[in-house]
Amino acid sequence: MLKSYARVSNKFDLSLLPEVMSKEPILTLQRLWAKMRFAKPLSEFAESVPCFFVLSTGRTGTLTMARLLNLGSEAYVYHEPNVVLFALGKLAYMSANSHKDILGQAFLTSHWSLFKHSLACGRGYGETGNCSTFLAPVISESLPASRFIHLVREPQAFVRSAMRRNWYQGAMYDDWRILPRAGTAEAGKWGEWSAFEKNIWLWQETNRCIREFCDGLGNKRYLRIYSEDFFGGDFEIIRKIFAFLGLTLPRKRRIEKVMSRKLNKQRKGEFKRPQDWDSGMQEKLLEIAGPEMKRLGYGADL
Repeated sequence: MLKSYARVSNKFDLSLLPEVMSKEPILTLQRLWAKMRFAKPLSEFAESVPCFFVLSTGRTGTLTMARLLNLGSEAYVYHEPNVVLFALGKLAYMSANSHKDILGQAFLTSHWSLFKHSLACGRGYGETGNCSTFLAPVISESLPASRFIHLVREPQAFVRSAMRRNWYQGAMYDDWRILPRAGTAEAGKWGEWSAFEKNIWLWQETNRCIREFCDGLGNKRYLRIYSEDFFGGDFEIIRKIFAFLGLTLPRKRRIEKVMSRKLNKQRKGEFKRPQDWDSGMQEKLLEIAGPEMKRLGYGADL
């Protein structure tokens, strides 16, 4: 899919947008036309009909969060409803969202049937996968009532998981993973960096973009959650998530059942555990991601 996108790196190529916009969401359930005839406008998304997106690097627990939020009947929550968004998200990042009108139309086109289906059923809409992360500014303008969760995982654990999945080493979605923009210091180093360094940069740059976007929203529209707290057994964190999104908290027993499954757990690939990293690896982490780590509360003594 979108094989021509492999040729795109630091250049924003508008010729790809018709192909991006023509792709249908990859779903097994088809939308019934009888319901679509009575679809409501997107302005119906509001306080009582939530619309929300989880922003992250990936490998943070987003599949588990989708299963958890789907326990209720107030919103349809998807993990990765449309993989084309990975390509569209990269286009958004590489262009610094300089074509918001076009990107906004592409985003709405790719989600149209999903949004209409949710509203026709009287439900809200949620999305937890990281494919929409770099489209957050576009989403915010297209859906003014939308809310966002910034889901952060400690950088050492994220980098190890990414390395075990061969990110930036020929992994499935590498063609759609972001790269440093032309003219930046990181772009000049990219060819010399190892995959380890590239994944550190990915953690840093993704979380920087999310943090700066969320800082401009105000507390009513975004919530920052740490993956370690989410999976750490703190029930108040889960209560906080449901309250922020305007969803009814399910019974504790049902929540515990989902949280105990460890969905999408990494089972293959080898890479050193963070406690076994040598001094050179630790130095690279701090060199590339140190400032953002401090801003997000990791390594306050750096």
